[in-house]
Amino acid sequence: MDFTQSQLRILEMIKNKNKISRKRIAEELELTPAAITKSIEPLLQCGIVLEVSQRESTGGRRAIIYL
Repeated sequence: MDFTQSQLRILEMIKNKNKISRKRIAEELELTPAAITKSIEPLLQCGIVLEVSQRESTGGRRAIIYL
């Protein structure tokens, strides 16, 4: 599988931070949450990235945590 630049950056961040939310990835990489979702979806389908839990809501959606 060939990775996009965004996917490589996301993988590096997940590797370095261990468990991290989509929102945190978006903030740190200065990308939109939608762009993160689009980039992570193929990684999830291949099993390279795992959704491990959802954090409690602080008033909005529950944060999905990636590993």
